[in-house]
Amino acid sequence: MTYSKNFLAIDKKRKKQGYTILELVLSMAIFGIIFVILNQVLFSAIRLSRENYIRALYRESVTEVMDFIKRDIRNANYVFVCDGNTCEVEHNQRIKWEPCNPPDISSICRYEQTATGGYDILKRSTKNVYIKSIDFERIPVTINSSNANLDNETIIVTIEAVPIGGAQDVPLAESGAIPIDIQQIAVSTRNITK
Repeated sequence: MTYSKNFLAIDKKRKKQGYTILELVLSMAIFGIIFVILNQVLFSAIRLSRENYIRALYRESVTEVMDFIKRDIRNANYVFVCDGNTCEVEHNQRIKWEPCNPPDISSICRYEQTATGGYDILKRSTKNVYIKSIDFERIPVTINSSNANLDNETIIVTIEAVPIGGAQDVPLAESGAIPIDIQQIAVSTRNITK
């Protein structure tokens, strides 16, 4: 009986004393290690999420530009020039695709010819894409039929671009620190009557 009374007395005495310094330091070290691990996991998840978001915006933007170019070339009644970094076609209006004028040469612009002979920008590639180059290659094919002499052309469009998350990534894109992505499509024009 005295043993249990002594044990309870020691236990009550210990409860009043609190924790030792060693116990506090040990618990703080454990919580610190857990906090650092969770912090690293959280920041890695945020970084990956940001990279995936930038990549998704990039793919969407490049696909949109390529679709516009493809539509303009495919619907063209006449192809004026599609070589180098310029492609000029006529559908209901005269349209020209080429790198935008300075200071925004890292974008691709779609121009429409005005009544005075100048060009107005109709479409510009988005800011989350840094365009390193665009190239058009024209491959003519002539088809002789009994009705008319028809031309059908295939135009190969190549875009070298870099996904960027903002203005802070432009120097990295210019220096080549971010890998270049190459997109290429082949577009056949509908039959164009000579």
